[in-house]
Amino acid sequence: MPDRKACDRQEKMNHWLQQQLAEPFQYMPASSDASFRRYFRVQTNGNHSFILMDAPPEHEDVSLFLHTARLFKEAGLNVPEIIATNLAEGFLLLTDFGNTLYLDALNDQSVDNLYAQAMNNLIRLQQYSLDRLDDLPPYSEPLLLEEMQLFEQWFLRWLEIPSHGQVHGLLHSTYFRLLDNILNQTRVWVHRDFHSRNLMVTENDCPAILDFQDAVSGPVTYDLASLLRDSYIQWPTPRVHDWSRTFFRKIRDLDIISNDISAAQWQQDFDWMSAQRHLKVLGIFCRLSLRDKKGDYLQYLPRTFHYLIQSLKPYPEFSHFIRWLQETVEPAMLSRIQST
Repeated sequence: MPDRKACDRQEKMNHWLQQQLAEPFQYMPASSDASFRRYFRVQTNGNHSFILMDAPPEHEDVSLFLHTARLFKEAGLNVPEIIATNLAEGFLLLTDFGNTLYLDALNDQSVDNLYAQAMNNLIRLQQYSLDRLDDLPPYSEPLLLEEMQLFEQWFLRWLEIPSHGQVHGLLHSTYFRLLDNILNQTRVWVHRDFHSRNLMVTENDCPAILDFQDAVSGPVTYDLASLLRDSYIQWPTPRVHDWSRTFFRKIRDLDIISNDISAAQWQQDFDWMSAQRHLKVLGIFCRLSLRDKKGDYLQYLPRTFHYLIQSLKPYPEFSHFIRWLQETVEPAMLSRIQST
């Protein structure tokens, strides 16, 4: 039996599109999303193409997207133009950047050029943001902590590993050790999901940037960690370190970060920020499966877990946490994935 609520929304979407477009049109799903948002490619009989964002207002606030799109555009980034808006219903009509995600275009031959373009855009965003940090909400300690706690709330829950007693203490000492470092990093504007599924290849060698509505003002290493330790694609560690060092030298030369920050300190900042993100992402992928019935994301757990280990293993202060991850959590994860 058809879902009445879904049918009503489809009718509202059709009616709104008819009001915006002067010619007949068809639309089809354009991409999947790890949220309540849906995207459709709208094609008119006159060969015009647009993207429709469907963001149910009870779950999503499109005003955040509009606000951040304006800021990122002012910073010189290639973000979608807003063709039409319906804030009450959560519909946006946007420019269409095509079908080529970074994820589909990345290979050994293309990656250096594509990542250089992406990192240059990050630098442009960070440099522009230095005098306008308060235009985006802070990546606050409570938010950073809340994100890490998704690891125990959803990932350990999926594995049926209790998180009380000694495990609780181990987790929280890890969280707060990471926070001490992260909160002392230089603050810039942070996209917060800057990876290969949210970057698109364009003809002008300037990546189109998507899915930025959750942007904040926060740690300078966050977006670089998202890009270089991407849950959807992996590169050899020496290559990742080379890209990270190149980025570090550029932003230090531009005074985005202090000249007093050494290469070793930068590496630690990058690693510890990566760990915070991977704790969060492991939880999110399991939440998508358990709560939202989107089980496809479970396939990315092993790579994300590997990144978590890789990020913290060089640092003796995390040795107990790493041992627990390798001896208790990893076998349970691999067994559960095998049986899923």
